[in-house]
Amino acid sequence: LHQVYKTLASLGVIHCAEVYGTYTLPSHISTFAGYFPKIKEYNKDNDYFCRNGHQFWRLKSARAKRTDMVDVFLEGDTIIEGYKKRGFYTLGVGGVRWFRSGLLTKHFDEFMYFGGEDYGDVFARRKFGEFALDNIDDLVERVQKYNKWFLFSNCHETHVPYDDGAIQHSDKEWELLKKAKPLWGGKINNNDVHLLNIQEFEKLQIMQIKALESLDLKISNLFKKLPKPFAYVIMGDHGENFGEDGLYGHGFPHPSVIEVPLLYGKIE
Repeated sequence: LHQVYKTLASLGVIHCAEVYGTYTLPSHISTFAGYFPKIKEYNKDNDYFCRNGHQFWRLKSARAKRTDMVDVFLEGDTIIEGYKKRGFYTLGVGGVRWFRSGLLTKHFDEFMYFGGEDYGDVFARRKFGEFALDNIDDLVERVQKYNKWFLFSNCHETHVPYDDGAIQHSDKEWELLKKAKPLWGGKINNNDVHLLNIQEFEKLQIMQIKALESLDLKISNLFKKLPKPFAYVIMGDHGENFGEDGLYGHGFPHPSVIEVPLLYGKIE
């Protein structure tokens, strides 16, 4: 991960954590309810991100917990609503279809959707501008009007088909994605189980790594332009399986699907 996130790795340790969902919807519901992905190993440096450590934030409406075990108690049904009640301007941005629904967006002061139309085909080619962090100047202009702000960004560059409008897959790569499509989402049947070999799964993973490298630069650019100081948490909402146990994609129970990167800190 540190070789991929070259810019962000300079900020601190990128932890390997476990998320509570296997796809966008349940994972974000958990996060908005106050639950970060959890790091398995406890130490004083990752206290707030371990199951047996303190909790960074918690909704007051949740099951009672000792006050000395929680850093911030928030009012409302979500952490977004909680920060609104504390006087923060809350801005959300996203690009996968789940963020067309009010289920994930209704508590923000403002939510901006940049994604394309992926209802018919999640493997469809995507254009520059269809990603939240293609629009950094717009986001920064909105939050810098306020003394207190909360910014959430769903960055879907690493979702299939692993392009971001700037990355141009070759014809061979698009053919490989087409070949892999029947397996995506953990689908297995007798005809498809041997559809891809190990080398082809590795090529798919390399495509996602390139998308991660592009996203690393976008986040770095965002951090440079946001008003300071600010605290940040960068996390995956789910992992991706590339051939482990003959599976591909996410949206199904598997260790590779709940494993995500987690990075947190403060920019002065």
